[in-house]
Amino acid sequence: MKYILASGMLLSGVLHAADLTGIEHGVNTVGGYQLVFKNVGILPTAFNTDNPATIVLDFADTTSAIAGREVNINTSGIYDVDVLQGQNKTRAVVNLASPAAYTVALNGHDVILRVNSLSSSVGKVKPVANSQISTNNAFSGLVNSNSAQPVAEIKQASSNKQPENSQNSLSPTFRSNQNKNGALSFNLPSANTVVDVRNEGDRVVAEIVGYKIANEEQKRLDVSDYATPVQYADIQRTTKGTKITLAMNNEPYEFVTYQNGSLYTIDIIPSDSSERAKIAGLEQNKVYKGEPLSLNFQDIEVRAVLQIIAEFTKNNIVVSDSVNGSITLRLNNVPWDQALDIILRTKGLDKREDNGVIYVAPASELLQSEIAQLQGHQEKQRLLPAQTQLIQIKYAKAEDLATIIEASRRVTGDDSLGVEDSILSEKGSITVDVRTNTLLVSDVPAKIQAVRDLVAKLDEPVRQVLVDARLVLTQDNFAKDFGVKFGASFSSIGRNGTGLVGTGSLGGADNLANQVIGVTNNGNSGITPPGLNDRLGVNLPVGGPSYGLAILGADFLVDLELSALQTEGQVEIVSSPRIVTQDGTQARIASGTQVPQPVAQEGGGRTIEYKDALLSLDVTPRIAPDDMVDMQLEITNDSPGVADQTPLGPSYPINKQQLETQVLVDNGETIVLGGVYQQSQRLSTSKVPLLGDLPLIGNAFKSKQNNYEKSELLIFVTPRIIDKRLAENDKFSNLRD
Repeated sequence: MKYILASGMLLSGVLHAADLTGIEHGVNTVGGYQLVFKNVGILPTAFNTDNPATIVLDFADTTSAIAGREVNINTSGIYDVDVLQGQNKTRAVVNLASPAAYTVALNGHDVILRVNSLSSSVGKVKPVANSQISTNNAFSGLVNSNSAQPVAEIKQASSNKQPENSQNSLSPTFRSNQNKNGALSFNLPSANTVVDVRNEGDRVVAEIVGYKIANEEQKRLDVSDYATPVQYADIQRTTKGTKITLAMNNEPYEFVTYQNGSLYTIDIIPSDSSERAKIAGLEQNKVYKGEPLSLNFQDIEVRAVLQIIAEFTKNNIVVSDSVNGSITLRLNNVPWDQALDIILRTKGLDKREDNGVIYVAPASELLQSEIAQLQGHQEKQRLLPAQTQLIQIKYAKAEDLATIIEASRRVTGDDSLGVEDSILSEKGSITVDVRTNTLLVSDVPAKIQAVRDLVAKLDEPVRQVLVDARLVLTQDNFAKDFGVKFGASFSSIGRNGTGLVGTGSLGGADNLANQVIGVTNNGNSGITPPGLNDRLGVNLPVGGPSYGLAILGADFLVDLELSALQTEGQVEIVSSPRIVTQDGTQARIASGTQVPQPVAQEGGGRTIEYKDALLSLDVTPRIAPDDMVDMQLEITNDSPGVADQTPLGPSYPINKQQLETQVLVDNGETIVLGGVYQQSQRLSTSKVPLLGDLPLIGNAFKSKQNNYEKSELLIFVTPRIIDKRLAENDKFSNLRD
């Protein structure tokens, strides 16, 4: 029973929330400075920020018994400690003059924070936190204490060993949460490595001076699918070290950095809404996250209700003297920020928040105050003296940027409002130095900075695309011919001296007849056959191998020659134009000849005009965000044909092959744009009438020709995006494959 009772008492002590009873501080034995948080009994979650320089400790299940929120120190680089009470937790924010290394340890029931000494004293005024660390009750600001990585090494007081870095590369990783926060984490060479993080236009840039990554570590992380304000992260090696650039979309954002040993994290947080939307009251879809409360009052003063809400939420609420009147309300379990909006809307009031302070006044009064501030700002801009600065343009044309900036003045309506909303003020001017590609801007400092921000967004190198086209023309020819030569010659002489002769031609027959008459009248001894060409009655040969046969008798001669030819041919012609151009820029490449064409002139005579017969490629590529390439293409493959004889001279037709299309292709993918297939077959027969139609024997009186032709044209296109980050390698080595 005693053991059971003791266990119950121990469990009760564990479940009991701890109390922070005080904060002691002083120099420790190793020369640094330490803060002792009394009686909390647990190790906190710790992290730090660089801008502003702070160390944040979150004590879970802990309440604060310290009177007031601030503990002043003002020594050793430490301004003070802000103690904030939240729901089931207490946050201690140690404000520093500059970032410093530290450790957190548990000594009995006390937590000891040891900070390396920065200086012997600091000023009385600490820097404003710039809204990067939330100070509300629920800790629901830009740093999520439940997901933040601990920065300090949590250890027992008896251990003084520092963490060792074992990483040899950055090993960057990106993560997001349901609130659309994005965090990029990477390893530093050591815990003491300095990282310079800053805003440049719509980008967050982190530079690690003195540490250069390897060439193969240079990369781009495309994180647009995470639905955070970050589109991509570029990791590059520079002459000074390593540069990490986070490119943002058009959403408003803020960032905070923290470090856990050698692990460094940049946290990107989307802003709830822009200031312009707040002024216009465009918060119809606002999500209320305040702690629920219930209010049931009849005819109570508005100022009293606001005081109750301020005490319930422990927020600082300042009420204008012009706020008066009473209100009757009944709200049950409503978030306090929604209840506040309902009360303000009911009484025609509005609020403005500034660094944790809520100011309540009539909406008309706030509107007039803001209008007066805007008018004062405009008047101040008019009175400020103009300055002149040079802005060097790297990639774009300075004339094009100057045209865009000057175009912002072309507004309608109120001239003063138009100039105020434009990039340049009414006294601003911009000049271009074409020789050095530099802008000379003269204006007030705020407008010059606006020009610089615009130039930072527009002055970017344009990505380039290599377009490789292949035109493949194949031809297949087949011909089969059969020919014949045939002739029969004879002579017959009767007793009365008459006779009959025959051969392949009239000239040959006349020759035989004369010889027959000579034999009869003059007693010649014999008859000589006529020449071969005169003996052939059928002469239908083909140019190819042949076989001849002759049958000779006493008074007759038969000649026969058969010839046959079979031919086959295959042709393949490959044309491969390729060209490199910038994203969105039209490019053209062509190769070929000019063909003369005679043209008649008025009044007689002729002139010669030349027409192009070219192999050409016209392309306009556009790179999509997912690295696909949208191409508008025009490809021609023209060639001169066989000349036609005209009264003006030979005229050469042009055989045209042309394709026009627009396609969307993956980077490096080969696509078949189209093809032209042609096929022709021709069969012809030459024969002697009647005799050529006889079965079997008719083949000796005719010739046959059978021709077959086939051609096919295919067009292939491959776009390749040229990666400008391969600066130290041969960019065009793949073009020689």
